[in-house]
Amino acid sequence: MIDLLSDPKIWLVVLILSVWGSVARLPNYYLGNRGKEQIETLYPRIKPEMWQRALGSYERLGPLPLLISSIPILGSFLTVAAGMAGIRRNSFLFWVGVSKIIRNWILVLLLWQLF
Repeated sequence: MIDLLSDPKIWLVVLILSVWGSVARLPNYYLGNRGKEQIETLYPRIKPEMWQRALGSYERLGPLPLLISSIPILGSFLTVAAGMAGIRRNSFLFWVGVSKIIRNWILVLLLWQLF
């Protein structure tokens, strides 16, 4: 496993996929910047209390909730809420990138064990 962690080719793949995945979340972020009213009309199944809870999390923790933004569905919600909460774009990209790197390394390690 040490060889795997020190292999620059694997690091390069993980970093490229992580950057790609982070940039792919930007439309959600910009959608969130458009305002709460528009978001609630686009996502009518998500109750206003959920948005308030997410915004409260960002007020208390800053961008840290983005560390779990690689979880499917939850990540979409969190990235839209980050835009609504006014998280700075560079901070958004950093924390989403960290989340993607962690997720991608977990996937690499799992796949390594399988094959």
